[in-house]
Amino acid sequence: MRIVILGTGAGGGLPQWNCGCPNCKAARAGRIPSMTQSSIAVSANGTDWALVNASPDLRVQMQAVPALAPAELRGSPIRSVLVTNGDIDHVAGLLTLREGQRFDLFATPAIHGVLADNPMLAALDPRLVARRDVALDQPFDLAPGLSAELFAVPGKVPLYLEGEAVETEVMGEQTVGVELTANGRRVLYVPGCATVPDWLRQRASGVDALLFDGTLWTDDEMVRAGLGAKTGRRMGHVPVSGEGGSLGAFDAVPLSRRIYVHLNNSNPLVDPASPERARAEADTSRPVREVEVVTPLAAADADPVLRRAAVVGDAVCAVRDLVNTAPSHLYPATFADAVAEDLADSSVSVDVWDEDRLRAELGLDEPPPVVLDVLQAPERTSRARTQVAGRRFFGWPSKVWERHGHKDARYVVRGAEGKTDGLQGASGRAASAGPPARAAPAVPEAPGPSTPPPAHSS
Repeated sequence: MRIVILGTGAGGGLPQWNCGCPNCKAARAGRIPSMTQSSIAVSANGTDWALVNASPDLRVQMQAVPALAPAELRGSPIRSVLVTNGDIDHVAGLLTLREGQRFDLFATPAIHGVLADNPMLAALDPRLVARRDVALDQPFDLAPGLSAELFAVPGKVPLYLEGEAVETEVMGEQTVGVELTANGRRVLYVPGCATVPDWLRQRASGVDALLFDGTLWTDDEMVRAGLGAKTGRRMGHVPVSGEGGSLGAFDAVPLSRRIYVHLNNSNPLVDPASPERARAEADTSRPVREVEVVTPLAAADADPVLRRAAVVGDAVCAVRDLVNTAPSHLYPATFADAVAEDLADSSVSVDVWDEDRLRAELGLDEPPPVVLDVLQAPERTSRARTQVAGRRFFGWPSKVWERHGHKDARYVVRGAEGKTDGLQGASGRAASAGPPARAAPAVPEAPGPSTPPPAHSS
């Protein structure tokens, strides 16, 4: 299943044409992304597409998706449109699809009744656009290979149909969610919902993705911002945060991904740098329950390959984390602790030489010792020499020299035979060994003279 989120904004989008709130100002200035109004496109095969809701911004939304472009002189890959309620921001885009193109228009009988009462929508030629009534809780084919099932969610009638008495948690055909199924995947799309009852949490359990109503962060945010007198619940939208909010309601529900759609311009979630956005993203991050790997190998052959890949992946991630750690937080002692912790459950033994052990081994009192790691192929010479390949040297800055030069440079003992006043490269350049270190792993055995030269590393 392939889903393209065409728009994530509530009615008016971001920026809203007549709104000067901080978020709209930031969007106009380019400091935060703009948003078109809520709508998605779905396909099971990547060729035949269905729209779920038709926003007023539909033309520009489709223009941004190459898969929705015509493949011939006249035509469209859009096979159907499904409408979840009669709100203007979900049906106005139908007028964009009036240019003599065949497709099926799916909705509940109640929503079809609302659409039929709008004379402008008669521009959708009934000889080309078939009106398909959909019963609740009955699966139907929305597009080739794509099944859909509508279910009632708590909501209210569109604003333009409200009477004197407003019910905000009506259960019926006026406001519905849709369950999409294709290729073994299951997705719930609920762009409008007034509450989160237990049965909805149960239905969302185990889905591959939940696209849910995120209109307002707090119930009274529009009132506090001076943008209106209505709360979110009065408008038929459950808030994201707070008591009874969707963030907490779905927190314990096992699902692969939760995505908030239908965001109002007042919602701090529209700002990628807001604390509310960080909280929502943190709350929705969960360990992966299952990874599906598609491979031409037989299961018995693939298993050891995947196990090795997992080991390499873990190692790469560990090194990445170490490399990206600031030097002020990663010094020799903490590095040694990290290595020891990572290897605690392995067959590799770690021997950490702290300052006390280094002093004891070297028979010295001060200053703190340094550690120099040298990898260099031994080279025969008539002069006194020392083999340094694969050895780790411990000593004082005045006694240890770091090689600077080409890969084939050699270390020799300067001075009389058998003395080790210093180690210096054949290039004649030398430098101190560097800053003090607190710990190091055990010293490996040096290879003999017959060992092939290793790649240079220092």
